Amino acid sequence: LAGTPLVQAAVTLDQSPLILQKPIPPNLVLMLDDSGSMASNYMPDWDYLHNNNDNDALINSSNNGVYYDPTVTYNPPIMADGTHYTSYTNITSVPSDGFSVGSSINLTNYSKDGISYSASTGNWSNKVRVFQYSTGPAAGPYSVHYVASTNCGTFSPCVLASDTSGAAAPAGIAVGTNIANWFAYYHTRILMAKSGLTLAFSGLDKNYRFGFASINGSNTVNMPSPQYPFSTSTKTDNKLAEVQSFGDGSSGTQKANFWSWITTITPNNYTPLRSALKAVGEYYKTAQPWQTSPSDTTEYTCRPAYTILTTDGFWNKDADSSIGVGNVDGSNGPEITAPSNYQRIAQQPYSDTYSNTLADVAMQYWQTDLRPAANEVPATPSDPAFWQHMTTFTMGLG
Repeated sequence: LAGTPLVQAAVTLDQSPLILQKPIPPNLVLMLDDSGSMASNYMPDWDYLHNNNDNDALINSSNNGVYYDPTVTYNPPIMADGTHYTSYTNITSVPSDGFSVGSSINLTNYSKDGISYSASTGNWSNKVRVFQYSTGPAAGPYSVHYVASTNCGTFSPCVLASDTSGAAAPAGIAVGTNIANWFAYYHTRILMAKSGLTLAFSGLDKNYRFGFASINGSNTVNMPSPQYPFSTSTKTDNKLAEVQSFGDGSSGTQKANFWSWITTITPNNYTPLRSALKAVGEYYKTAQPWQTSPSDTTEYTCRPAYTILTTDGFWNKDADSSIGVGNVDGSNGPEITAPSNYQRIAQQPYSDTYSNTLADVAMQYWQTDLRPAANEVPATPSDPAFWQHMTTFTMGLG
């Protein structure tokens, strides 16, 4: 093999220092749905779960995606510094929001939005109220279990909150602890989103450039600078925290800022998804996301840019006149000519006959060259775009 290109290359590398360039940290913007429905303790929506006035569907985890599931371990989420939030153990004293602890609630005597967590006391000889959940299909028959804090009385099947047998929580985990942590951190859509997102982003590379906003701007007071202003049909003075290095979670880092912001969000208003996603696309047209650092305005022409959009429903209160992108995915895209030729051709699975959809907005900012710079974004088999563009991921809840 001596003299072949393979061996020659190996010798050359052996004689010279090999320098590997670490990939440029990408941009990542989270656009959070903070609409009023995110406060709901049922998922999917009310009409579905209340079909035929079947309120039992609400206390069935196979129907209600945010109800207690005895097969799931509900771990407390992780703080920005890597430590865990409080693990609750007493079902008679649990905060309704484990991130913003206020007054405590006795889950053995609690009812909200048609969901009752306590059994009727009429058949109880000792009048002890218990937390209940049901498993099985909405049509029944139901397998209803009860969890008592100290005494099951005459009810069966029933387990104590201290039970670790696997009867009403994964084996080895105390039932009361699992239920309490579920309620504190997961029993509404917004709590589930907060817990899931903080858990997911707890391990994000500290060098990634991260920004965030919500569709209704319900917590801009806790948003750090610098900020990108944008408008939707529900808020004309919304803000996006511009991308900064994520950091290690210590005070003042973007990671710590994100935790302070997301854990104190209160859902309200409608669902202007299209204009919110369009705002991120317009933000990516500006120079700041592509610049090297706050002190160096040199733009990296090979930096990928992503957006994660979360939502629990369809867009509404989002007038077509404020979008105006047309049927983007139903027609061919623009021709990109440098450094090579590329044009998206309208075809399945992306092409349709509808205008100004959420998909049209996503496609508009993917196929458009967002910056007047050399096109050097690394292409992949799943994303052939080599120009500065926005790649959108949508996370649907329920």
